[in-house]
Amino acid sequence: MTHLRNMKTKITYFLFIFLFPFYSFAASGIWERAVALNFGTTNFVTGTTFNTQNWGTFLPNPGHQLKGGSINTFKNNGDDITGARIFYRVIAVGSAENVPFTSINLPFGQNLPNNGDQQWLSSSDSILFMNGLAPGNYNLEVYFEADFTFQPNGAGVHIDNNAGANYKAQFTIASPNQGCSINLGNDTTICGLAAVQLGGNFTIAPFGDSLTITYNASSGGAGQLIGASKVYMHSGYEATPFGGAINWVGNWGQDDGIGKMDSLGNNLWRITINPNSYYNVPANGPINGFFLVFRNADGTLVENNGGNNIFLSNQANPATSFAGVSATKTVSEFTSILWSTGANTSTILVSESGTYWVQLTNSQGCVAIDTVVVNANNIPFVNISGNLIICEGESTTLTSTPGFVSYSWSNGVNNSSVTLNQPGNYVLTVTDVNGCTGIDVVDLIELPVPQAEFTFTNVGPNFTFTVTNQYPNAQYFWDFNEDGVNDNVTNSTNPTRGFTTNGAKNIRLIVVNQCGSDTLIKPVLVNGIGIDEHKSTNSAITVYPNPATNFVSFNLPNELFNADATVTIIDLSGKQVITEHIQKTKNGVHTLNVSELPNGIYFITLNSANKNYNSKLIINK
Repeated sequence: MTHLRNMKTKITYFLFIFLFPFYSFAASGIWERAVALNFGTTNFVTGTTFNTQNWGTFLPNPGHQLKGGSINTFKNNGDDITGARIFYRVIAVGSAENVPFTSINLPFGQNLPNNGDQQWLSSSDSILFMNGLAPGNYNLEVYFEADFTFQPNGAGVHIDNNAGANYKAQFTIASPNQGCSINLGNDTTICGLAAVQLGGNFTIAPFGDSLTITYNASSGGAGQLIGASKVYMHSGYEATPFGGAINWVGNWGQDDGIGKMDSLGNNLWRITINPNSYYNVPANGPINGFFLVFRNADGTLVENNGGNNIFLSNQANPATSFAGVSATKTVSEFTSILWSTGANTSTILVSESGTYWVQLTNSQGCVAIDTVVVNANNIPFVNISGNLIICEGESTTLTSTPGFVSYSWSNGVNNSSVTLNQPGNYVLTVTDVNGCTGIDVVDLIELPVPQAEFTFTNVGPNFTFTVTNQYPNAQYFWDFNEDGVNDNVTNSTNPTRGFTTNGAKNIRLIVVNQCGSDTLIKPVLVNGIGIDEHKSTNSAITVYPNPATNFVSFNLPNELFNADATVTIIDLSGKQVITEHIQKTKNGVHTLNVSELPNGIYFITLNSANKNYNSKLIINK
């Protein structure tokens, strides 16, 4: 059971301690009972019995509560349980038992699975049964009653009082100690999966003990280490008298810092250790004394007791026969420690809400107790809402989840909302009423007004188009406009189209985002037998010279004599770079000026009377 003094904060926990089973041979009876207690801490000890338990020692007025109790009853042969009570009193051990009992009513709780079984329960009382008691040993004494009726033989009371001895649990109220105290610090809050360390501001023997050893290189030995720049203590401990050295620690000739002593000047060297920790000895492990050797940094010079290890006793005033060594032992104030968790360490790590106490005893028997309340809370959830995409020259307002004590944006604003007009990464930190902080991060994007642009590649009549200017959250609409059919393709940045007729196609791309839209119409030359040959499905024209420099000529097909025609030169991107009209003529040769065209590959298309004539042209100057 927890040993507590007055609590700073009460946290309710119910401890139901079930007593020995009792079976009645009457028509009805009590077959199980419990006492409900609140010790105000998340750390509690359960037990199978209430009777004979010893809860330990408490400082006056600890605030622990009797919350009530519970009994389970059965009924047979028409018998009926009509009510239940628990009776209690607190009485000093050894005093006359003339203190009256007080009753707590146990209302009906529920029917239990077995036929006729019932539970009668009360856990809402708050009786401070320890408060106001003088120092001494006490019993909390209880017994139980259940009313019954049985027709036609009348009514009665079932009594469960441990065969007349009643059920008793013992505790002690101690006198407040004078002359020793500890302080666990203020109540604290932890957030999320964090933990807090309690204690650490007091030391416990033997791990809090310290041993300071001073070595005088000028006294008591051969003086080999006089003038040394570094001195190491190489040592082991002795568990029992004449038991020999155990677990040597320190320098064997390596300048590694283990066992290195501090220089005091004038060939004086000092080191302070905690013996149990230094030699890895358990708290209850005996240490009778220490064996010492002193060395320089590389281990070439050694000081000992004429070739033997120097022995130092582990007493209140450590003694040695070697004149060059003296020692002082400091014993920790506290000789034992007990936490409410059951730990015996100088610190504990806590990650759950509760009231935690520590009890320390010093060498004079003085007991010091302190408590601290730890509140564990969740990390606050915060969400930034608002439009995270802005257009050039515009702004947006972002808003936090409400209800926090403070808000801090990474741009210095301390309100729950912020107005922003620059793209970037923004962090919001909030603090709730428990002092816990949460964060949310957003990335604000600035969009330009879109500009439509695309490129294309092809294999034969199959073309693949690629949007070169892509934007977040944009939509892309395509119109390939072949043979008057408006065959749209939506929201693809990389569509593929297989054309069925040759010639120049006006490809339309519309790009739309929340900042606007843009349309691009680009002509693309389609030739079903592939981009490398570009032969007409009708007939080809002969182009010369090819490659050309400044002028290029071609023969008109006979069917174009006395007919109008149009000749077009198209570059690889689909752009029409030269277009000329040929009027009715009987001249079979036509010449074009290509001196303004840069070097590259082009296509000549001659269109007349619904007939297409094509050829590839190379410009090479």
